Amino acid sequence: MATYLDTLMADRERLERALTGLIESEAASVRDLQGEIAGYAKILDQQIIRLMIYRNLYGRTAQETLAAETAVEEASKPHTAALQELTTHQRILQALQEALIKLKQGQSLDAATSGEGKITVADILEA
Repeated sequence: MATYLDTLMADRERLERALTGLIESEAASVRDLQGEIAGYAKILDQQIIRLMIYRNLYGRTAQETLAAETAVEEASKPHTAALQELTTHQRILQALQEALIKLKQGQSLDAATSGEGKITVADILEA
């Protein structure tokens, strides 16, 4: 009796549909993050320009300048976090796209599934 995973791995069309859906979903996440980063960058740009103006106007040690420095630091946090998240999602998207290419070339998606012995969904989850 074939396991769920055996049945899935034997059905190339089903695998392709699943990968295509994952790619579309991941690409949407990348686009959303790119939009968020653009918004964060706009805010960060404004805060940096404000800081530069305050440094010229008040000097480096004035309270207004120090507050502007804090605002720049705070504005940079979500921008940096979103950039890191974007990098992760881009790597995932690339891996999914490469898996689809491998599938279309008739290759196995996972070396473990083409080896000896039966592999189950639980085996994949444990790996």
